Amino acid sequence: MPTEESKPAEWIGTFDRFMRMIPISEANLWTPYSFEEDELSEVIPDWDAVETEFWDLGPTVIVTKNNTPIGYLDLDTLWGDSPAPGDPGDIPLDILSQIRTFEDAQFLEPTTSIYEAEQLLVQNPEALYFVLRKDEPLAVFDWEQQISGTALRTCAYAAVSSLEIAMLALLRHCSSESIALLRAPFLHDAMELYEMKRLPRKPDGGHDTHLLLGCTTFKTKMHLVRQLTCLEELDPEGICFIDEQLDKFNEIRNWLAHPETNQDRLEDDGLLSSLKIISIHEKIIRNLIP
Repeated sequence: MPTEESKPAEWIGTFDRFMRMIPISEANLWTPYSFEEDELSEVIPDWDAVETEFWDLGPTVIVTKNNTPIGYLDLDTLWGDSPAPGDPGDIPLDILSQIRTFEDAQFLEPTTSIYEAEQLLVQNPEALYFVLRKDEPLAVFDWEQQISGTALRTCAYAAVSSLEIAMLALLRHCSSESIALLRAPFLHDAMELYEMKRLPRKPDGGHDTHLLLGCTTFKTKMHLVRQLTCLEELDPEGICFIDEQLDKFNEIRNWLAHPETNQDRLEDDGLLSSLKIISIHEKIIRNLIP
């Protein structure tokens, strides 16, 4: 029976590994507006002001007393709870009664990894987490903000790059089958890039197979890998690299590779789960390489 020491280490996907390496101090944090407690009644005097200030100030406002944070306002929740005009429940807004007290569990140290913070949000998706700066809650960790942030893009880029490296390694390991599967127009595209890069030819004038496979696009590599015999034997039901996954993986790759044409934030439509599935595919492929 293997001992604890002899058990193989748990495999951690590239995305999660990078998420564990980057602290939230390097993440895309936003600093909410703050107001003194005695100013709130002027800033948000009634329910109509809740909607206005939600768009002007953001979903969260820090409340201070003598410049010391004492709590916060969740304008997002307040806006959702605001009564319709003329509603019998349309009572005057007592904004001071809406101040929420900070809880210790909401505080994150700057050294907390993005992975740890993300796990907290997965367990408590409605929770608000504040990053401490000089022991004061002056920044908010919000998952939607991470989608447009450099830190998450770094983790995503590492995951996509690792998948492409693994796919190319497997294609080169199965080079004869891979090159037979590479047909027009993808073959022509690879040959064109081969010439553009001025890569060396074989003595007989032909293209070097390994180098030619390296000239295929990310999407082409995925299409080739899913047709390899070794993957079909491992995955007879064809649950890897299905069309929906190919499209999503390629969308993420293009979002990372062409920021100049993808200025808008990629929608969080399964982004996190897709990045984790990318790492799972990398693991499957690496297990096929001797």
